Amino acid sequence: MSKLTDILDEASEKLLQLNAPPVNLTGKVVVAYDENDLLDVLKGVRSFPAVGIIYEGMRSMSEGGPTAKVGLSCEVVLGFVLVERGDEIHRTDQKKVRAIEYLDAMRLQFMTKRSTVTNHFWHFVVEAPAALRTGAVCWVQRWSLPVQLPHQPR
Repeated sequence: MSKLTDILDEASEKLLQLNAPPVNLTGKVVVAYDENDLLDVLKGVRSFPAVGIIYEGMRSMSEGGPTAKVGLSCEVVLGFVLVERGDEIHRTDQKKVRAIEYLDAMRLQFMTKRSTVTNHFWHFVVEAPAALRTGAVCWVQRWSLPVQLPHQPR
């Protein structure tokens, strides 16, 4: 199994553990390839808010020291997209407050925690509103996780 698949599974499991009022993501966490795929996958979710996990790629990390293997350290970047649906959402405060409660709980679930896959700490990158479609309010939290690329000697 791929280390990336293990990381996506771990992130999904950590979000599914948020199952105590006022936050409950049981059965409402999906993995998607991109925003368009997320909208399709969310059609199977029965109640909201829900969270879509999107793998956003890897980026190289600089490595220090004279014996460093350049390009072997990188960060996996995941976007956690919180989706709250409903036509009345822009006119009421209830769903806006609920979204903030979910975002807070999501942050606490990863902040200062080590990944069981890589044994590195999860790094908070950014949290911002995201627009996927009308009739929904979406927020994205981006998290990164240091990983070592497998080295194949020649």
